[in-house]
Amino acid sequence: MNRTNQMNSVGIKNSEDDLYRECKDLRDRYVTPGALLMIEGYWRIGAKFIEYEATGKIKRERGQETVKKIAGKLNLWYTNLYAAIKFAELYPTMAEVRFICRDKFGDSPSWTAIKTQVLPKNAGLPRDDQHHEVLSEAERAAEKLERISGELVVLAADATEDEIEAIQNVQAEVAVISAQAGKALKRAQDVLAFPKESREVDSEYLAWLHQQDDVCCILTGDLDWNACHLRSRGAQGSDYWVFPLTHALHMESHADPAFFYRHRQMIAEWFYRLPSIHARYLDGTGQKEELDTSRMATRDQAQPQGGGSSDDPQPQEAVALTVQVR
Repeated sequence: MNRTNQMNSVGIKNSEDDLYRECKDLRDRYVTPGALLMIEGYWRIGAKFIEYEATGKIKRERGQETVKKIAGKLNLWYTNLYAAIKFAELYPTMAEVRFICRDKFGDSPSWTAIKTQVLPKNAGLPRDDQHHEVLSEAERAAEKLERISGELVVLAADATEDEIEAIQNVQAEVAVISAQAGKALKRAQDVLAFPKESREVDSEYLAWLHQQDDVCCILTGDLDWNACHLRSRGAQGSDYWVFPLTHALHMESHADPAFFYRHRQMIAEWFYRLPSIHARYLDGTGQKEELDTSRMATRDQAQPQGGGSSDDPQPQEAVALTVQVR
C-alpha cells in the first residue's frame, strides 16, 4: 500500500471515529433519556394499576376487561399494560428500576429489552392468553418431534449399516422425549381445564373499611392507606384478610421479605381486632372500637433495630381466627 492509500485509510478511520463520537453524544443527550423516560412511564402506569387495585377501586380478575379498556383509551397495546403491571410488581421502587436498567443494559436500555430480557415470558399477556400461548407452543413442539421422527425414517431407508445404528439410537431418544412431552402436555391441559378456586372478593367491604374513622395505617396512623392483603390476590387472598398500610409501606411489604417479621407486633394486634370489625360490617351496628394510638406513637421503640439480635424471640405461629363472612 502506497503512502497516499495509507493516508486515505487513516483519514477514513478518523472520520468514522469522529462520526461515532458525535452520534454517541447525540444518543446520550436525546435517545437514551427518552428510552429511560419510556421505561419509567410504563413502570408508573403499572404502579398506578396496582395502587388502584390495592384500594379496591378496580378489579383485575380473570376475564375482566379493565386493562384492555384502559389500553384502548390510551391508544396503547394492552400487552404493554400487562407487562407494565408485572414490571411494577417485580420492581416496586424506582431505585430498583434504575438499577436494573443500568446493571443489565448500561447506556442502551429500552422498553422492548425490558419486556424480552427482564420480565418473565408472556408477561405482556393476560392469564388466559398466557395459557393459550404455552399450550400452543407445546403443541408446536410435539408436532416438530413427530416431523423429525418421520424424517429419520426416510433417512434410514438409504443409510449404511453404521448410519442405521446411529439413526435408530436417535429414534429411540426421540420416542422417549415425545412420550414424555405428550404426557406433560396432557397433564397441563387437564390442570388448566379444571376450574380454579375463586377467592373471596368484596369491594363493598374494602370501600366500607376506608370510610371508618378509626381505621388507619397500623404503623403511621395515616388515614390515607392501602388495603394490604395478608395473602396475595394471586394466591387467592381474601378481601376480608387485609390490614391498612400507607402506599409506600405497602410497596415496601412486597419488596422486603423481613417486613412482616419486623412489624409482627402491630400486624398481630390488628388481626386480633379484626373479628370485631367484621362483626360491625356484617351486622351494621355502626359501633366503633376505641383505637389505642399510644401504641402507634411508640412503635419505633418497640421494633428491634438492624434486623434484631440473636436473642430476639422467634415468630410464633399465627392463631387462626374463623370469621363468618358473606
